[in-house]
Amino acid sequence: MRKNRLYCAGAALLLAGCMLCGCGEAGSTAETAPVSSAAESEAEVTYPDMKQLVTDMVAADSTLPDMLIVTDADSDADVSFASVSDMEYDKIAHYLLVYSLAGKADEICVIAVKDKADAAEAEAELKKHAESRVRMYREYDATQVPRAEKAVVFSEGHYAVLIICDNADAVKAAFTAGIA
Repeated sequence: MRKNRLYCAGAALLLAGCMLCGCGEAGSTAETAPVSSAAESEAEVTYPDMKQLVTDMVAADSTLPDMLIVTDADSDADVSFASVSDMEYDKIAHYLLVYSLAGKADEICVIAVKDKADAAEAEAELKKHAESRVRMYREYDATQVPRAEKAVVFSEGHYAVLIICDNADAVKAAFTAGIA
């Protein structure tokens, strides 16, 4: 009986050690997270390196002004996320928000949800955010209203995206390439 307990304890320690080691390639920057939907309960989603994704998206529109970048890696991520969405933060795997330091309408937001079923909710939240930006610019800077009204909002897989800039098609293409 005591031998069985020792074997079980040893097996548990071995399993815990294996879990700590991981199984990614050395130097890999992509992250994986379990998917919580019933249809994909055993699958894992691989997220791109969000820093690289934001770099590529911003570089796709050379007309963007100086931009401030906020991501889920920041210490107050849940607070900054609340400025964009009312979604429960525990549904979010990653997000990034890029906005103009000069107070212009330029803005890019990517929300990566843990459960693909939540992408529609994230998209609806970004649509509400885009509408709030239009209302704000009506009061703050009417010259930015036409730009804010052209916001591109869409979802793709586990992602919801908002793009407000002069070259939204190029930024969207950079996003699509970045998650491929």
